[in-house]
Amino acid sequence: MIDIITAVAGWGGMALILIAYFLLTSERVVVKSWIYHSINLLGGAGLIFYTYVNRTIPIMILNILWVSIAMFALIKIINRKNKKQKRKK
Repeated sequence: MIDIITAVAGWGGMALILIAYFLLTSERVVVKSWIYHSINLLGGAGLIFYTYVNRTIPIMILNILWVSIAMFALIKIINRKNKKQKRKK
């Protein structure tokens, strides 16, 4: 069962990262959108699980950094949105 879960996490993570890149390059999302970074975060998380189970440490570290960058961008987007809402009040 864990093999199926691992495979789904790996293939799904890879697909999500490719989808995010496609959406960005086809100009369907912008780089500052929460959707783009959320898809990258979920994709990276799937790949972290996959690489952890398969003990491919260098790729796991790459995906940890990938997810960290996505989290940083999402926090920045949320903070920017909160500042705009405070200015409206």
